[in-house]
Amino acid sequence: MANESEILPLNLITMDIASDIYVDLRTRGFLVAPMDLLIAGSAIEHDSLLITANVCHFQNIAGLQSGNWADENVI
Repeated sequence: MANESEILPLNLITMDIASDIYVDLRTRGFLVAPMDLLIAGSAIEHDSLLITANVCHFQNIAGLQSGNWADENVI
């Protein structure tokens, strides 16, 4: 697993992507917490792999690469 991380700022692009995700999920009948929308939007904006223990929160988000930090094969 990687030994470094980077804090990514929220900006208008992130928020725009998050709002697109919200509309897509809402149209398909899924609800996601606002912070999870922003986290996913940031990961998509930066073309980054989102590592989380809550993969079920992110599994329905199109274009998002995610993995469970406890899974040895995630990276």
